[in-house]
Amino acid sequence: MKNMDDEAARAEARSKAKAERERDAPLARADYEAAQTAALDNLARLRAERLARESEPARPKASKARKTGDG
Repeated sequence: MKNMDDEAARAEARSKAKAERERDAPLARADYEAAQTAALDNLARLRAERLARESEPARPKASKARKTGDG
């Protein structure tokens, strides 16, 4: 009898866990999709910044004044 009670308790626990996963699935999916969208938006923004930077004409770098040794 105790063995059957343990099996029934395990089955009920599995059933509750499955129901909880099914209940949480839409929220988890929405969170995942929001994170993906944010990452793709950031990637597009960074790409646009890089392309804009690369399309600008190259600016000469400021040269540093050299010290000359007199002796």
